[in-house]
Amino acid sequence: MRTFLLASHLLVAAIWLGALAWSALGIAVLGNQARALEAQRGKDLQTRMELAHQQDRIKSALDWEASQPHLADAVRRLDLPLVPPPPTRLATLLRPQALTASPAQ
Repeated sequence: MRTFLLASHLLVAAIWLGALAWSALGIAVLGNQARALEAQRGKDLQTRMELAHQQDRIKSALDWEASQPHLADAVRRLDLPLVPPPPTRLATLLRPQALTASPAQ
């Protein structure tokens, strides 16, 4: 009876130790995954900030290139004739009749 009781206690202790070891490994793996995800989140944030900064620089450069003084200077340097664009069909349809009517009528 004593050996049976001792064996059953050892079996229960082994099961408890196995469960504790299994839990400890699970917690360690979860902690490692959380740390890896946090590191990836940090890298993603850094990349996002770099891309936002690059987008701001490109937008600023495009705004400068499209600014009125810069375009006027480019037209002057290229010696392009400044003529108004031809009217489009939509513009003629939207124009009020009073503006398109000839003064002789």
